[in-house]
Amino acid sequence: MFKNFFKKFDSKKRFVVSGLVPILTLFTLIYTYPIFSAFFISLTDRKLLSEDKSFILFDNYIKVFYDAVFQKSLINTLYFVAAYLFLTIFLGLGLALFLKSLKKLYQTILQVILFLPVVTVTVAAALIWKWMYVPSFGVYNYLLDFLNIGPLKFLKSSGTVMPSIIIMTIWKWLGVNVVIFLAGLQSIPDQYYEAAKIDGAGPFSLFTHITLPMIKPTMEYVFITTILAAMQVFTEVFMLTAGGPGIASRVVAYHIYEVGFKFLKIGEASAAAFILFAFILLMTIFQFRVFRREELY
Repeated sequence: MFKNFFKKFDSKKRFVVSGLVPILTLFTLIYTYPIFSAFFISLTDRKLLSEDKSFILFDNYIKVFYDAVFQKSLINTLYFVAAYLFLTIFLGLGLALFLKSLKKLYQTILQVILFLPVVTVTVAAALIWKWMYVPSFGVYNYLLDFLNIGPLKFLKSSGTVMPSIIIMTIWKWLGVNVVIFLAGLQSIPDQYYEAAKIDGAGPFSLFTHITLPMIKPTMEYVFITTILAAMQVFTEVFMLTAGGPGIASRVVAYHIYEVGFKFLKIGEASAAAFILFAFILLMTIFQFRVFRREELY
């Protein structure tokens, strides 16, 4: 079989393929083995520091799915995804449109400024934001004091903790979507806008009939990658609140971490991880179906 496969290529291509096959095979094994291993563990009652285990089939999945704490974690995660997705898309596209209207020099400077948080270590950034949120000496309550508001317990109140985490996460990762949207906007030929303006099209018509249809592939990519990242949010929650107060900011990724590494229930944690994977897969498929309903052009 392999001989017939290699006969399809000339000598140069055979050399490239023969070098890639071992690497791709190793790469596949490195990625697939942990997945199958985790699924196998999810069917057992294994503890993290013990090799003893017995098969309980899907009992872990049933236990996790009907666990009130996991349900709250899932609700928090979906709330985070919805708010973060809407705001980061809205702000990202708006800022990209603004940058596109600027001269190249100013455009580059602002891109660098917006992208600086992205390359900042998340742990360090979260610690700084945690201090800024402190009710007694935090900078945000200091600013709110001028408006006769507060002090607010940003991370200590169940009503403000999730919005506070969302704001910090948007600050951290917004630059990625701005750069991607800007690249998509710059790929649109100027002739389309010039022709539409000659026909009397206004700014709103230009945006709805040219800009949005032309950046649909970019929009699809941003939607999918943003949801994938948001569904797996962990570091920000871990550093800012550790899921508190109570379980008000507990997300699924943090729930998996705590169940697996604090309570050592690695089988249950693996089941929770696969339930999260199922939700991510369903949301991704739904997005593909939504974006593929119509032809791009």
